Amino acid sequence: MGRSYGAGRIRRMVISELSRARTGMTGTDLARRLGISRVTMSKYLDTFAAEGIILRRGAGPAAIWFAEGGAAVFEFPEGYVEAQKKYEELVSSRAEDAACALVRNCISSGASASRLMIEVVVPASTRIRRAYDDGRIGNSELALMRGIISSSIRAAAFPPAARPAADPLRNAVLIAADPASAVACEAAAAALKGDGWSVSLLGDMSSSINVLLDIDLQRLLAKVWKGRRGMLAVCVFSDTGEGLNFFAESAGSALARAGRGARLVLCGPAGPDCGLKADLITGDMETVLQWLHTAYDGVAGTPS
Repeated sequence: MGRSYGAGRIRRMVISELSRARTGMTGTDLARRLGISRVTMSKYLDTFAAEGIILRRGAGPAAIWFAEGGAAVFEFPEGYVEAQKKYEELVSSRAEDAACALVRNCISSGASASRLMIEVVVPASTRIRRAYDDGRIGNSELALMRGIISSSIRAAAFPPAARPAADPLRNAVLIAADPASAVACEAAAAALKGDGWSVSLLGDMSSSINVLLDIDLQRLLAKVWKGRRGMLAVCVFSDTGEGLNFFAESAGSALARAGRGARLVLCGPAGPDCGLKADLITGDMETVLQWLHTAYDGVAGTPS
């Protein structure tokens, strides 16, 4: 009689077995090793393959299964430190498929999307930027690694069936003022989606800078926040004070007509005494995410 395990434990055991088997294993071998029926094992293997955690070569009963390069056994919440080290190694070695597999594996293993972005993805992006500033990598390598990080952020998206339903009362529009802040913007979007926010990711808007930007944003916000119920947060991420200043003025002008539930958040190199007007100014993405949840609770508790 086969043993009864939860899906999370089976995932960990399969990854552990395949990680040790360089030449792969058949589904029959895995089922026998783990004491699970072949039919049940086949279903789990198909699920794990769809998640991008394991690979199948061949077809039918002759299929051989392998662990993806980024597959590893993580236990959360303790596993974030180990996952961050592994993730940075994969990004630095330009192993895009493995980096994406690691992120998917973390999500499937119970990692919080918010903590995954804050404790795994963003630190790797920061270290890569530091390597560029120190002259250890050039523009091309920086662009390549940022592309890998962006791909892995997209890989963190929950499958539609498992994704939290978007709350129409919690709306966020995310803007990157320059290419350098696009990764932080994407990471924040993934974290908020994982927490059930309705997110509109505009990404790098530096090419859209013009005198009509505030009007364009005003029109967009009217479409995104039609009923003006709950909260609408416009979050601007910038790598420079100049970019933060420009988009703060444009977004602030657009939000002035949005309603009392509208909030402006600036994330970039500007202190609280910089003269910019916003509901929050910080250089830390974790602070942004925490503040948004707290601000929404305040708006939700205010009588309309």
